[in-house]
Amino acid sequence: MQDYTAKALLPACSWNEAMVGQLWDSFGPPDTYTWSAEIGTGCDRLGKVSDRPARIIQDRQQMVALLQQLPYIDYIVLTVEVAEAGNIAIVFRNYPPAGGSYAVTGKTESWVQEKAAAIQAVFSASRDQEITRIYGKWTFGAIQTAIPLTAASIAVIAAAVLFIPAALRHSDYLWWITAGTVVLTLRLAYSISDRLILYVVKRFPYIRWQ
Repeated sequence: MQDYTAKALLPACSWNEAMVGQLWDSFGPPDTYTWSAEIGTGCDRLGKVSDRPARIIQDRQQMVALLQQLPYIDYIVLTVEVAEAGNIAIVFRNYPPAGGSYAVTGKTESWVQEKAAAIQAVFSASRDQEITRIYGKWTFGAIQTAIPLTAASIAVIAAAVLFIPAALRHSDYLWWITAGTVVLTLRLAYSISDRLILYVVKRFPYIRWQ
């Protein structure tokens, strides 16, 4: 028998105990499902750590207590298995590319659509539209790439004009000067990008406990 699936992106949002309760209620009566949550605890704001520290929790109060204590949530992966009905997966992450999504898979289309609508309603109620826009493709792309490259290019070109004599810039060393400025521009852009990303994810986390 073919399974039905519904999936979509989720907005940036604040988590709190009431919201967690509403989310769990959307899964159904407590005795009809099992769940597990993996929570990243390493404060990996740039997403560069390959082996991220995490905790796996299956008790709601323990999960709430952990989220309250963490200064920064790397990610949350929540999986739910509803007996004789289907499965739900909800994923959020704060490091680039930050975002959230869910997937519901079940034996009947009506159940899948019902759970998908319930999950969307919970997160829509606590959504932060401005932060969601910050992490959009074009806005975050500018923060991550366009702004750093532009700033680095201007800085390197200005430095080259100020500190490299015109005679050298028009000599046989031009190729080496060009290669050097390209490398320097990319390295500076990379550094600026990291600093901008650190500021954004620290100041505007995609998910946070409130």
